[in-house]
Amino acid sequence: MKLLCVGTSILLTFADAEGFVPHNAIRRQRFASRHQDSALLAVSSRVHPTSTSIIDKQKGEGRINAVHLDDFPYTTTVTTTTTAAATSTTQSNSWIQEAAKHLKESGVCVLLPSEEEEDLQSSSKITSTDCQTTQDAALSRLFRLKESIRKERRGVDPDGREGTFRYMEVVSRDESGGRFAMPVPWKNSPTITAGIPLSDEEADAVEQFHSKLQKHVGPVIERLWNEEKKHNKNNDAHVAASGFLINQPGSTNQIWHRDGPNEGLINVFCPLVDLTPDMGPTQVWSKTHLDDNGADTSDPESLQLAPLMKRGQILLMDYRTYHRGLGNFSRDRVRTIAYAVYHKGSSSLGDMLGYGLLPTAYQSIEAKGINIQEAHELFFSVTMTSGAMEDWAHQAANHLQQHGVCVLRGDEYLPDAAQLEGVNTIAMARLVDLQKRIENRGMDPTGKEGPFQFNELSSRDEGGGRFDMPIAWSCADTTDGPLWSHTVDDTREMANFQSRLQDVMGPVFQRLWDSLPYHVSSSGFLVNGEGSSHHQWHRDGSQDGSVVLLCPLVDLTEDGGLMEVWPKSHIPQPQSSIPENSEKAAPLLKGGEMLLLDFRTLRQSMNNESKSSWTMAYAVIKKGPNCRTTPQSNGSTLEYD
Repeated sequence: MKLLCVGTSILLTFADAEGFVPHNAIRRQRFASRHQDSALLAVSSRVHPTSTSIIDKQKGEGRINAVHLDDFPYTTTVTTTTTAAATSTTQSNSWIQEAAKHLKESGVCVLLPSEEEEDLQSSSKITSTDCQTTQDAALSRLFRLKESIRKERRGVDPDGREGTFRYMEVVSRDESGGRFAMPVPWKNSPTITAGIPLSDEEADAVEQFHSKLQKHVGPVIERLWNEEKKHNKNNDAHVAASGFLINQPGSTNQIWHRDGPNEGLINVFCPLVDLTPDMGPTQVWSKTHLDDNGADTSDPESLQLAPLMKRGQILLMDYRTYHRGLGNFSRDRVRTIAYAVYHKGSSSLGDMLGYGLLPTAYQSIEAKGINIQEAHELFFSVTMTSGAMEDWAHQAANHLQQHGVCVLRGDEYLPDAAQLEGVNTIAMARLVDLQKRIENRGMDPTGKEGPFQFNELSSRDEGGGRFDMPIAWSCADTTDGPLWSHTVDDTREMANFQSRLQDVMGPVFQRLWDSLPYHVSSSGFLVNGEGSSHHQWHRDGSQDGSVVLLCPLVDLTEDGGLMEVWPKSHIPQPQSSIPENSEKAAPLLKGGEMLLLDFRTLRQSMNNESKSSWTMAYAVIKKGPNCRTTPQSNGSTLEYD
């Protein structure tokens, strides 16, 4: 194989179209992407960019030339005898050194098969059959995901032509439609970033393709970071993300962007079809990974190139290298690229962590209905009884570990009716106070005319009616302190209520986290008003060690906008084995009963079709000591009218 290198990444267009661009360039970066003649071909002339030249070059002036691999300067031929070899320094693996050098110096590199390998039916060769089988799997999955989105009937165009969308399984990345990013687990490894599993056929195809890709890419990555590994054993490379980039006819040019500003990440792209100038190849800008802002280089060897790769060839690119995907102006050819992101040590993953936090495309209300159950009917509920704390706390911790969800009930430990009523009155008075302050600013305090976010109150529903109102936990530092204007009795009432919650959750978390320290990182009230809309399947986080406690202040009703939870969706596992048919449930909680959710557990909230609103107290509990030294702030405050 030959290797094409730009910067230190295997070319992998993972970031959204916006990518990471200098702040002062964001608004000015727009391509003449609808002009076909400037989108078909890649720049091959040398450039001398200045701090604004990236912006200027995006305008697509003039006609540009496609680059065949014979004319691409950053290539290396892979020696057949060492395709699957380790990384010795013998002459036989000199291609590995050359590829690593291209990545380090130019930020880009392409791997091409040697003449011997093209005729060799070896276990490591990426064949045309491999590419076709993998593309069939990718397009099959995309079709299934689109059908799931279509069946949701929420006004979302699954082709993305009527607006972009973002789900954890697929993201639309072009306002004109046709460009999709579709994450899948590397080698079908354990993951929590998907609600809809791969089929067995899709999982097998992906795993086999990834295994062959690793045999070609692994030695280069190891050589690239070999010197640093000698001094830091934590620099072992691993694949942090993988999936497919699908570019259908009608997509437009992306803006020039880099996938992130940090060293230690390599993008890998492997087209599953032969690329032609009109299919939207990826255009790279060599050596832009060497600048801190990526937009200023005086090196005359810095080139803008769009290599026309064949199926099975591999492009590696430094994460910091500027690049863009060109529009697909063919009549009926889909450009499918398999990607992977290699990650070294503790480098920031940036946007890669975002996929698991997006809502899932899994069919919910209309298509599936919901399973409403009272607390005593739930298989993950625990009854708290006096004199048996060790038993119920241990049982609750087991439910959180195994199912990612637990309901605590039992009158002896729960807040009583008078306490719930008092706290609910305090919460509603505060909501009215904050909404008046928002109205004084000329804004709609209901959120129906658009969501808003302040330190003290945020609207969480485009249709209005759903609010998040943070409140300090046990007099901790908070940005909303100046607005806490209630009486001493109110303050005491809140403290007593939070103390009751602490008495219940303390024994559970001591057993869940083996008596390690934990802290409440945030707390407050969730208000679900009349007419609030459905909130799709989503998770609150992707890391272990965080649990949210929810305690309704009133009895919930079936039409009041219940929350449905997805047990076991918090457990990393092969995507093809995710429990799609697990016993989901919408707990019909009574006031004071407590729902504990692992941050990674998928959940959705129904629309509130009742004639009333309800309030739910919440607390986010995190494992480890509280290391925050300053109050947390989301931005604007309502302290000053």
